[in-house]
Amino acid sequence: MPKNDLDDILGLGSNEILSAHESTITVSNIYPRIHSTPYVIAIVGEAPGKDEIDQGKPFVGYSGRDLDRYLSRFGILRDACFIGNICQYRPNKNQIASFDWDGPQIQSGIRQLGLDLASLPRRPNLVLLLGGSALHAFKAPHVIPKKRKAKDGVRFVFPNSISDWRGSFFVAHESSPLPGVKCMATYHPAACLREYTYTPYLLLDISRAAIQATFPDLRLLVRELKINLTYEQLLTELHGLHQCTHPVGMDIEGYWNSIRCISFAPTPSYGFVVPFMQMDGSSCWTLDQESDLLREVSKVLGNPRITKVWQNGLYDRFSNQYRYHMVSRGRNRDIMLLHWENHCEFEKSLSVQNSFYTDEPFYKGEIDSNDLTTFLRYCCKDSATTKEIDLKVSKYLNPTSIKHYDFNETLLNALLYMEIRGIRYDLSLAQKRHKEIQTYIYERQNDLDIATNRGLPTTDKTILRAIVRDTMCYKSDTSKVKADYLDDYDINMRTLLGDADLTKSELGRLATALGKSINVKSAKQKAEFLYSPPPTGLGLPVQYDPQTGAVTTDYEALITLRRKCNHPSLPILIELTELRTRLSMLEMKVDPDLRIRTSYNEVGSDTGRITSSESPTHSGHNLQTIPDENELKPDLHPLHSGMRDLIIADSDCFLAKCDLKGADGWTIGANLASLGDDTMLSDLRFGLKPAHFPCYERRHGQGSTRGKTRQELKELFSEIKKSDWDYFASKQCTWGFFYLMGLEKAAKHVFNVSEGSVYVTESDMAQFKNTLMSRYNGQLWWKAMEQKLLKQPYPPKLLSPSGHLREFWGRKLDIIGQALAHEPQSVTTYATNLAVFNCWTDPENRVPVSSDIPVNVSCKLRVEPLHQVHDEALFQFKITDTAWAVSKIKQWFANEITIAGIKVTIPFEGAYGTNWAMDSKSKVGDIK
Repeated sequence: MPKNDLDDILGLGSNEILSAHESTITVSNIYPRIHSTPYVIAIVGEAPGKDEIDQGKPFVGYSGRDLDRYLSRFGILRDACFIGNICQYRPNKNQIASFDWDGPQIQSGIRQLGLDLASLPRRPNLVLLLGGSALHAFKAPHVIPKKRKAKDGVRFVFPNSISDWRGSFFVAHESSPLPGVKCMATYHPAACLREYTYTPYLLLDISRAAIQATFPDLRLLVRELKINLTYEQLLTELHGLHQCTHPVGMDIEGYWNSIRCISFAPTPSYGFVVPFMQMDGSSCWTLDQESDLLREVSKVLGNPRITKVWQNGLYDRFSNQYRYHMVSRGRNRDIMLLHWENHCEFEKSLSVQNSFYTDEPFYKGEIDSNDLTTFLRYCCKDSATTKEIDLKVSKYLNPTSIKHYDFNETLLNALLYMEIRGIRYDLSLAQKRHKEIQTYIYERQNDLDIATNRGLPTTDKTILRAIVRDTMCYKSDTSKVKADYLDDYDINMRTLLGDADLTKSELGRLATALGKSINVKSAKQKAEFLYSPPPTGLGLPVQYDPQTGAVTTDYEALITLRRKCNHPSLPILIELTELRTRLSMLEMKVDPDLRIRTSYNEVGSDTGRITSSESPTHSGHNLQTIPDENELKPDLHPLHSGMRDLIIADSDCFLAKCDLKGADGWTIGANLASLGDDTMLSDLRFGLKPAHFPCYERRHGQGSTRGKTRQELKELFSEIKKSDWDYFASKQCTWGFFYLMGLEKAAKHVFNVSEGSVYVTESDMAQFKNTLMSRYNGQLWWKAMEQKLLKQPYPPKLLSPSGHLREFWGRKLDIIGQALAHEPQSVTTYATNLAVFNCWTDPENRVPVSSDIPVNVSCKLRVEPLHQVHDEALFQFKITDTAWAVSKIKQWFANEITIAGIKVTIPFEGAYGTNWAMDSKSKVGDIK
């Protein structure tokens, strides 16, 4: 029988427990048979698996064959390498932590490995360590690691994790199997079989290992990092930076309101740090000295002739500017953006970039040091490696990528402006809405109690008062309330002492406080109710987190269960989850100026879609998820109105929002037109929406749109309303079908995004898809994309109209769908970015703050960019500037983009008014 299950491939069987005989079989390490190569490399893994036991050789199973392919890719012959493991016994379930680290199986293996390595005719120039156990054996073998339970057994908890140390070169510990040898750790090929995203890291690590294996010594760049300079020496160093004619690496440690230190690195090998705080939070200087140093640092940042280089510089620049008013003028390069241009699918942390572009061993753990010298050296090293990466990564980029990077670098300034400016927030309305939703939550909690036969045993207030006292007060003194119930006791007792009958909300609140209800915030209680067999629970199929494998009752699990069961408690649980999410959003912190702020990551996704998170001031939220009006909810439902009406214009100002219309479709349509089918592009230009076709044919029969002119179709489609469930379903999956979304996934997607209110079958989805593909020849695009990718060596690349060149490192079967989705999403983001870029760089949008200060020194914006979502931008302007601002916004969005050789201007629709919702109460005018 062929092996097609991953556990079978990895030799795990069904949690296979080895027999007494099998547990005594050992696998010997393999010596190299070829000795004339320029590289000398030893490869060390963890322990043998089933295939290795059967053949008596290490790395001969699926993961071993993958390793052979990866090695040969970079010119490394397996027969020229020493191949071994730190343990020669196969552990139960292939989990090496089923052995004790100091037990005979591992210790005998480490001793044998040391003997074998020492007897090699050529000492390895490099030992390539595969997996965390091999890393530990050479990095810290004297430390006995702890164990922890995992979803499939037990794991070692090593002091040096493989995710931190992969890609780093270091010298082996003196008690390791081969003391003093140069080592590099990376992911084990078996781990890559389970988690394919590790594979690209393994490949890149092997490519660097192949070079390092040609010489024996550890060649690290010598860095002169000055961390103990006097006040006078620091002033001299800061003054000297003004003479720099090349970019300077910079880094701060601390927060927006307490900078601990800032470092500067004019070269990768030289840097210094300006400390401000001791480890206990006290100042390093007198008040006058600290003021002088801050002033000189501010001058360096404000010197436009000094090019600054940052890693994720928006955070540093926000911290410098928001509280300390230190503006970083001139050019501000950012290696995170450079690295994204080169490898957008990889992590973008500085530690990962160091493992790609420098030989600096992992040091990021030093940030947690309690030693000031270590901490300052850490900060200074950040600046130095940032400078080194800036020099190196640019060499990997082609002119088109460099041009796109320059565009993104300029856009950083607009994003920083948005972060610092913030948006006015209607706090009083938010608090009012918070109270309304809390009341409604208790009402629904009461409904849940009824549906689950739980809740209060009676509605008699006298009895309930006694229950409250027994539960919330000390038995020894019923006049004293327990600390956990101080708030609940007062409000519930006041209610129970009143004359009126208890409302649903009051019943729900009291039952919740007394622990008589299912606590929807408790995963344990929900799991017991959902998964326990009757009569304790519903006995529903247990849902597992796809990432951790743990039992889950999260929103996705509840949605899935509702598809399988019609118990009345499930829609209530789903709604309570939604309500509590909204309640949490309404509790977001507001800054003292009554504005909310957010942090942006310009390269937070593979496609370049800007992401958002809580501001460094801890105000705001992920403002890209601020909900708009929810048409699937009844008008009077507390979730119907969304939250965008809480984002309000400043005094004497209007907000303006503009979003792209059918942005993905224009890219798909242009690609199809370039291949000979211009139907979609012509439909879009005429004002027809592709999602209307499946919706209409579902109502009137297959083929009911065929043979009609576009004018006739536009009239027929007028019956379709935005709030119609079938249009909602069609709209949610139209573009997904062009990205090879499956029918089951499409049906689940509609159900999930509709919060369980729109149920469609796979048959419905098949009909929708067939209607689309009968009008638009999607297969033309699919085949063209497949041919484009297959003609290239792995990883294939795709150039977007923005100039971004993306590598696709996924499995070959997954890449085509990813590539199809990439360009439309990338173009949508680029079109929105272009509008904000135009707003920021338009000289007519800048006015002087006074007649004696040049605009290039200080100015104001007539139209301010305030926020950006994937396909939408939010602006603000003075009411008196309305006519000028509207004309300018239209100009900024009118951008011709060449897609697949066809020039396209993606249309937009917009409005301006007093808040972001632009509803009937706040909207003043349209922008068309």
